[in-house]
Amino acid sequence: MLTPDLIRGTSYDYVFIMGLNEGKFPKLSKASGIYTTREKEIIYRLGVNFGSSIFEMEKEKIRFILSIASSREGLILSYRTSGEDGAYISKSQFLDEVIYKLRLHKAFEGRKVRTMRDRFNLNKIYSKPELIKRYCITKDSRIDNIETNYLEEVLMIEEKRNSDEFTEYDGLIDINKMKDSNKKDVFSASKIMSYNKCPFKYFIENVLNIRKWEEDIYSNLNYGNIYHYVLENYYRDYIEKELEYKEDRIEQLSNEGFKNYGLVLDDNYTYIINQKLLDNIKKFIKIDVSYKNEIKFRPYLIEQDFEIDDLIEGIKIKGRIDRVDVEYDGDNPTGRYIIQDYKISNAKGLSDMLKGDAIQVVLYYYVVNKILTEKLGKTPECVGLVYYDINDTVNKNKKQLSGIIVAKDKKN
Repeated sequence: MLTPDLIRGTSYDYVFIMGLNEGKFPKLSKASGIYTTREKEIIYRLGVNFGSSIFEMEKEKIRFILSIASSREGLILSYRTSGEDGAYISKSQFLDEVIYKLRLHKAFEGRKVRTMRDRFNLNKIYSKPELIKRYCITKDSRIDNIETNYLEEVLMIEEKRNSDEFTEYDGLIDINKMKDSNKKDVFSASKIMSYNKCPFKYFIENVLNIRKWEEDIYSNLNYGNIYHYVLENYYRDYIEKELEYKEDRIEQLSNEGFKNYGLVLDDNYTYIINQKLLDNIKKFIKIDVSYKNEIKFRPYLIEQDFEIDDLIEGIKIKGRIDRVDVEYDGDNPTGRYIIQDYKISNAKGLSDMLKGDAIQVVLYYYVVNKILTEKLGKTPECVGLVYYDINDTVNKNKKQLSGIIVAKDKKN
């Protein structure tokens, strides 16, 4: 038994490489985000540096290549589907690459995977010898007489659990059902980021449809809805027009927002909350109007809905873009534009975008470029993919944008 470092430079008739799981081999010090190694290499060649992660991955890749090169006649690669605690773990991207390079992936489709923990699970026993082995290990009282009737019942239950029809034993979601779910589902940037952050949470919320019920009207989610309502309707009045600051219009829209989202109680706490939200909205719009008029950008797309199916084959993606501003020369659009995504606080930055933890504005770029090309009749130029932090803008009394900004206004 040797480690990848010790096997280097040696050779054997047969080599068994075990534990080919993400986090084990390759073993990286931090999460890699949603980008594959290949995608990172492409982005790196375009001048975007991911720090030390690419160098670490290259070292791991060399260790893997040298390990498999040590076999003369036979190579056995294996991975686990669950950890010691029974939690799901995924196989190594190196193993995936070998499978696809050798065109073996079709042979794996539809294959029932059995895990190490199955040896202690009666519902995963398929033969009498396995049943006897189970009894020897655990002394399970249910297998006292090693009755074949019990084995037949276990097999019947397992068959029903894996059948396409709904049965009293249903609850197991196999790969075919997951694929069917993906065909019916429509993805969004938020769903993709949710999966990247925690695949299990994504599964619970979006496949099993089990969600936390948000009913508190004094929550950040509800405040965000009010901000979006006011900003959407205020800036709609100025599509392709020079912005103005109108306090009475802001107050009117804010009162509508409070009513629509339940902040209508006649008590001191609700009054204080409403006043705070109103003051923040006024201050934010005042700062934004001044900034956009200074750089000669006007609202062009507001809360733009979209649905696309040509970015990832077989996958529908939908979303809503908060706002796109276009530069104007007099009353003529130049084609230069900024995509903005509002955040109440803790707006994501460039590092989050590179790690794949913030992909909204990057996805929106693909959509907006197509929309503006059609609307303007010329090739547009994106000069900003930014997250607009509302609270930070208000607290610091100046615009707080984070993301990618390339323009004459770069210094600002």
